[in-house]
Amino acid sequence: MKHEKYELSDALDRMGAILSGNGEQYRKYTYIPEAELLEGNRGSFVECVVIVSRLYFVDKGLNPLGLAKIFDMYEGEAKLILAEHSLCRKITAQGYTITGIYNIGTTDYMSELLDVAGKLGTLPSVINTKVGRKDNPIIKNVCALEKGVLFATQTPEGIDYFGNMINRAEGWLTKAVGYKEKGLYVSEQVRSALKSRYQDFFNETDEEDVLHGNVENIGMARWIKEQ
Repeated sequence: MKHEKYELSDALDRMGAILSGNGEQYRKYTYIPEAELLEGNRGSFVECVVIVSRLYFVDKGLNPLGLAKIFDMYEGEAKLILAEHSLCRKITAQGYTITGIYNIGTTDYMSELLDVAGKLGTLPSVINTKVGRKDNPIIKNVCALEKGVLFATQTPEGIDYFGNMINRAEGWLTKAVGYKEKGLYVSEQVRSALKSRYQDFFNETDEEDVLHGNVENIGMARWIKEQ
């Protein structure tokens, strides 16, 4: 890696070149293309789907070791759940928030991603049951499923994704955690893209174009009930 002195005058010239561009330096896709295409330009606008989960601790009296074990279980299993679907392109974890970014798929892909969100939403109950706290939970989470456009750009660590779609979904969850809610938040465009039998899972909220429902994985829920 070269270590060169940072000159403000050079920086201003680089910024000016970006500002004077007509946008052709940024490609637009109605999906997430292969990494080689994303790496070959300054950045791309891509249509995609995000699943976001916000973990919170109901029992805040855990000792540091207990907290670390619970968090380790949750993060490890959540990443595996998000990565299971073939449309997953990236997983990021920051603090108690974990995000999966998914490509646009076939006709039923949104309903398939709803199943991923259901597994993620049921995971805290599995962990609570595993540690003997089925009826006195230690953790809960609240999730969001949203569709829209993100800006994809190459970094030393690979392709990163930025944009208001993620911020919007995280904003839903931040408000929800304050009320100790659980379940899944979706936008109207996500709900309308689901199979008709799933659309009635969601009800309107106080926020425009934001719906809420409780979605769980049947197999995981059955195991919890049998314990």
